[in-house]
Amino acid sequence: MPPVRICDATVLRVLVEHGPLTAAEIRSKGALEEWTVKAGIRWLRKAKRVYVMAFKETEGQGRERPIYAVGNLPDAVFVRRSGSEYSARYAARHKIEIRMRDRRRRNGWNKPLAGPAP
Repeated sequence: MPPVRICDATVLRVLVEHGPLTAAEIRSKGALEEWTVKAGIRWLRKAKRVYVMAFKETEGQGRERPIYAVGNLPDAVFVRRSGSEYSARYAARHKIEIRMRDRRRRNGWNKPLAGPAP
């Protein structure tokens, strides 16, 4: 096994101190560069010191982020969502915009949204 590099040791230290974290949280709590965290996680996973515990749903758009934890357990399985699940998630987050869009379509794009035309 190759020797532990400083960046790998720092990533491991942050995970031990703070518990399971995503790569972005490791970066912020350890004051590390993005490439340092990526390289550290890649090396630690290869050395079987870190594993993917679960996946965290993002606040905005984007993929689910893996949550890394210290240990030698098997990685969590990523389950892809179906199209209807993504559509329901989008509708829940953008229901006001969708309601306004549908209202404009019913009334016509050039007509005012409320009340009769002057």
